[in-house]
Amino acid sequence: FNRAVQFSARLNRSGIAHPRLLQARGTLVLELSNQAREEGDRAAAARLVGEAKKDLDLAAKLNPIDAGVQNDCGVLYLTGLQQYDAAIEFFERALQRDPGNVLAVHNIGLAYYRKQDLERALRWFDAAIQRKPLAITHEARGVALYDLGGDKARAGQDLMKAVQLDPEAGRAYNYLVLCLLDLGQADQARQVYVAMRKGGIPFLPEVRARPEVRPW
Repeated sequence: FNRAVQFSARLNRSGIAHPRLLQARGTLVLELSNQAREEGDRAAAARLVGEAKKDLDLAAKLNPIDAGVQNDCGVLYLTGLQQYDAAIEFFERALQRDPGNVLAVHNIGLAYYRKQDLERALRWFDAAIQRKPLAITHEARGVALYDLGGDKARAGQDLMKAVQLDPEAGRAYNYLVLCLLDLGQADQARQVYVAMRKGGIPFLPEVRARPEVRPW
């Protein structure tokens, strides 16, 4: 929050709508809105999303050739506004300006996942992993496979790869426990569960609700 205030002060002092400062402030305010939503404060989340939209839309208008601005606008429409088709358009513009932008490829996959289009989500996640095998993409592909009725064995492989690449990938750990339990691999699920406890990784309610884990 303090950083967002500092950016606001710099913008006010300059009297000029600088696209970089607008972009930075918009992304920070979007993070604050996500935090507010997680804490259950929907009114604050909606207000902050509106502020982020003003900054990022103006930044994109002032600097339409910048792939980073287009990607950040896409994230706003994906996570803040839940307007997935608009988000995809921003990510595609980012790719037009920077064909090597792996995050834009990953984010298009996320948008199709939110649209519950597993086939297209996997196509984009596959493309992102071919370019650069990031933990967040393996996690996202595994979660998509699990949530949208895909191959759970393949989902487990992706989630395992995600925690190997990032030992703090909490969502991947949680989904890996769920996936292993669904596959009937309770012993392996227990090992992951114990590793999560040792690492201080929070458990999702879906994991805590599983009767198989209660004696653990």
